[in-house]
Amino acid sequence: AAGRPVRTRPAYEAQKQMGAVMGLNYGWEHPLWYADAPGAVDTDGFTRQNWWAPVGEECKMLRKSAGIIDISNFAKYRVRGSGAEAWLNALFANNMPKAVGRSCLTPLIGKRGGIAGDFTVTRIAEDEFWIIGSGMAERYHQRFAFIDALLAAEKTAFHEGEDAPYFEGCLPVEVMAERGRETLRYGPLKPVGLTNPHRPEKPYAVVQLRRDNALGTLFNIVGFQTKMRYGAQAEVLRTIPGLEEARFARLGGIHRNTFLNSPRLLDGHMLLRARPDLRFAGQITGVEGYVESAAMGLLAGRMAVAEASGRDLPVPPQTTATGALLAHITGGAEATTFQPMNVNFGLFPPLDGVRSGRRGKRDRALGYTARAKQAWMGWLADAAPGQKVMADLP
Repeated sequence: AAGRPVRTRPAYEAQKQMGAVMGLNYGWEHPLWYADAPGAVDTDGFTRQNWWAPVGEECKMLRKSAGIIDISNFAKYRVRGSGAEAWLNALFANNMPKAVGRSCLTPLIGKRGGIAGDFTVTRIAEDEFWIIGSGMAERYHQRFAFIDALLAAEKTAFHEGEDAPYFEGCLPVEVMAERGRETLRYGPLKPVGLTNPHRPEKPYAVVQLRRDNALGTLFNIVGFQTKMRYGAQAEVLRTIPGLEEARFARLGGIHRNTFLNSPRLLDGHMLLRARPDLRFAGQITGVEGYVESAAMGLLAGRMAVAEASGRDLPVPPQTTATGALLAHITGGAEATTFQPMNVNFGLFPPLDGVRSGRRGKRDRALGYTARAKQAWMGWLADAAPGQKVMADLP
């Protein structure tokens, strides 16, 4: 009950005064049953609880006369137009009511032929129907509300000459959505590896918020690069459940990632082939990621120190992460299609005697890592003979 109530409807206070005992339905306060006086709470147990008699009276009253049900937290849809009845007949398990004013309770057929939920459908005109279902159904069907708003939002146009392609690993969210309505679920909204002890079911999609200050009052929406105009961003992002009342301290954008065509321009020591007195370091060499950029900067610095000291520093073995990435950007990649690269096991020389396929994934990872550590320590010993070196960058 900590933090409640959060979401309430206009009738909330009146319902509480009438003795309503509240429960939660997707965050909304919802009356479960009515006690004789305000202040009652729900109880649990294997015997008859305090709600038994009041709920029994409610059932008797409904049989004798009528009752009012609060459906504020239910999903509501209006379907109208020529062909509405035929479309709904195909969508639901039952045929639609024939007479205006009549209703039917009918299951919604899921895309795999199963039952997706029960709905009450009322014909309110010749070609118009009023449909009421659970709040979960509304959440399910509104899962594309964000996508619709994202695709329709006004975008900032590129300036003249800004026609460079997007980096595939850092696409704006609207570009991903344009590729398919489910694409974001396999990108920044991927619901994998995240658990919620209060809701054990797997979520359809997730939005990750990264804490950005010590007070916990500022959060960054992870992976939401965008070219939406500032005026549209807040409106679109507030269609995400939980962010309806968010205040935005800073709006998003995309950054330019300028990089060299390193396979064509740089040699194995990150020296410019046409000007060997120039060495490049960091992200501009064509690597992607904080660690990768720092690694190329550190390596370039060590190479520069070695050259100034009259020593020849060998490049790290390709069996190490740093060496594999260096080999890729300075010759392993295809120059005509070169794009910045994160480190990954696909850059490493293959392992011998390790099972392929998904079942061998863990063994391969352990094998790559063990081989890389051994090769890295050997390279460090050669790179700095007689010195005590650290080995935290394999």
